[in-house]
Amino acid sequence: MIGGKSIKFAFAPQFATTVASAAAGAAISAELDGALSGTPQQVMISHGVERPARVMRLSRTLDLGPVSIDRLLVRTADFGSANSIRDEKPDPSEMTDDIVVNGKRKPSRAAYIVYVGADVLRGCTSITYDKPRHLIHLTCK
Repeated sequence: MIGGKSIKFAFAPQFATTVASAAAGAAISAELDGALSGTPQQVMISHGVERPARVMRLSRTLDLGPVSIDRLLVRTADFGSANSIRDEKPDPSEMTDDIVVNGKRKPSRAAYIVYVGADVLRGCTSITYDKPRHLIHLTCK
C-alpha cells in the first residue's frame, strides 16, 4: 500500500522511462512528497497509444527491493487524476485558450499502475518470477 492505495508494479524494460498512471502518481506523491516539473511530453503506453505525462520528482525515494526511484513520469490524462500533485513551479505555457467540454459519462475506475522502465532497471541483470510463490526477484548491481 502506498498513499492508502494498492498499486501494481509492472517491470517493463522495453519502456525507456518509468511511467505511472495518474492515480498511481497521485498516491505516490501523497506518500513520498512528489511534485510535478517541466512541460508535458507524450509517452507511449501500449500498442502505439500515447498519453501526456510530466516528470514527478520525489522528496523520498520509492524503494522496490534493490532499486530506488526518485523521479518518474506521471500520465496526466487517463483513468484517474493527477490534479492533487503539486507543481514545483507552475508553467505559464500551460495556460492556453483550449476549450474544455464537460459532460456526464459512466465513471471510469482509476488505474493504479507503475511501469518500471529501463531507466530504473538498467543495472539489473535478471528479473525472475516465481509463479507459485507470487514473488519477483531482481538481480541488480
